[in-house]
Amino acid sequence: MKRFIYLSVVCTFLIIDSFKAQNTVGLINYNNPTAGYTLFTPETSNFVYLVDDCGYFVNKWTFSDAPRLTCYLLEDGTMVRANTNSIEARDWNNNLLWSADLNTLGYVQHHDIAVMPNGHVLLLVFDIRTSLQSKANGRNPANAIGALKLDAVVEIEITGINQAFEVWRWSFWDHLVQDFDSSKLNFGDVANSPQLLDINYDLGEMNDYTHCNAIDYNPALNQIMLSARHLSEIYIIEHTSSTQDATGHTGGIYGKGGDFLYRWGNPDVYQQGNPSDQKLFLQHDSKWVKAGYPDAGKISAFSNGPKFGDSISSIVLFQPEIVANDYIMNNGAFEPQNLDFSWSGVIYGDTMFESRKSGAHFLSNGNFMFTENSKGRITEMDKSGIILWTYVNPQGLNLYNQYDILQQYSTAIFRGEKYESNYLGLIGKDLSPKGLIEDQNTLSVTCNSSLGIDVQNLNKIFVANPVTDQILAFIEPLEFVNLTIMSVTGKTCYYIKDFSGKELSVQLDSGIYFVTYEKEGKVYSQKIIVDN
Repeated sequence: MKRFIYLSVVCTFLIIDSFKAQNTVGLINYNNPTAGYTLFTPETSNFVYLVDDCGYFVNKWTFSDAPRLTCYLLEDGTMVRANTNSIEARDWNNNLLWSADLNTLGYVQHHDIAVMPNGHVLLLVFDIRTSLQSKANGRNPANAIGALKLDAVVEIEITGINQAFEVWRWSFWDHLVQDFDSSKLNFGDVANSPQLLDINYDLGEMNDYTHCNAIDYNPALNQIMLSARHLSEIYIIEHTSSTQDATGHTGGIYGKGGDFLYRWGNPDVYQQGNPSDQKLFLQHDSKWVKAGYPDAGKISAFSNGPKFGDSISSIVLFQPEIVANDYIMNNGAFEPQNLDFSWSGVIYGDTMFESRKSGAHFLSNGNFMFTENSKGRITEMDKSGIILWTYVNPQGLNLYNQYDILQQYSTAIFRGEKYESNYLGLIGKDLSPKGLIEDQNTLSVTCNSSLGIDVQNLNKIFVANPVTDQILAFIEPLEFVNLTIMSVTGKTCYYIKDFSGKELSVQLDSGIYFVTYEKEGKVYSQKIIVDN
């Protein structure tokens, strides 16, 4: 006996403007973005996803625990992720290649990592000093209440599964200055010591002093960049040949040991400006723009704000000035005096403001990508402010308070990173769409159809095509699949969740349609012709 599911279907218009739709998660805007794949790890899961420009994931990795907080796709195709308690590397098929148990090594890693060309990993770790230590080093006793939390950079070599050892270390603790107490260590002239950190700068935070949240490595310069949120500054140091040089003030390629080669964002911290000269505001994700890009050599960052009391965030770009390997200063402060580029404004009806986390980076065509942490939203924009692509992380976790009352549904992500189509780590990889993370997304289906992409390139999903009797007869019975029928003009004509059966009876006008469904983690799509 044949099993029919009969449905009278009326097509409804999907509001599309340059592939812009009213989806709330997944792909919500497609407007000729830079071709590539976007990588992100939800803050509340163990997964890492790589999605294509139509919002389908092309690969998914599973790690041992939640993120802390970044992941990177290396040029050899290896996926490296900072977990809560470890660092792991997995191949394209999710096989564990190497790992480091950070608890065993005695590190509390946070926010970010950087993988060096030699395979070593730079970690941002907490460097916590007691109140007695900080006072002995010249901290004002009125502010030396409780432990002082600074940051250190540790370079580790990982040789196998939980086989790792430290090869280099640098810490803010070794590069301090203070003008509070001449009887204590580190006494000096703060205004004439831009290479050192004033341990007594009043930032309104007594304990969590530096709060670094980003680390980047520049192999051409052999330099490391750090973003210190609470100081609203970025710092550049040399990756010296030894830890001994890193603790000192001389030696190394640049002759300054581990002292700052450059700092920028808030000259008031080293007494070479006032609050009106501040350019960065509690920023995240500082990094060098890649070589060969239009903005190569410049530094980008997500400046969170608030800025002079205004609740607004900005994506910024600035160009350090370098002459004969030295970063140039003007009247005691590092150049430049002004930003090279800045964008802030309204996005989807709201002024962009993310008070925590988030990130930004620039692409090979001059466009930029930015992540709004709390919204789990990743957007590509050109420098004129036109939105080219937006994707919202669909995967989250219900968060409850102590009384088991639902407070929010968190889809937050720390950062999203686009890897362009010619990236070495993607060459030779299976980049076919594997499915949607969300239940459905008509814009993603329309995007694939309009780009002429047959998701699985299967020519025989149905027994008969064209369809002449209003019955879609599948070659094989389907079990619990999510099935969508769309017209070529972007009309959603039919959607059913958890469909099972071999035949589906529908009422469609004559024309061309796209039928898409998910099965065993893959997405199948085929163009059909209805001929009445």
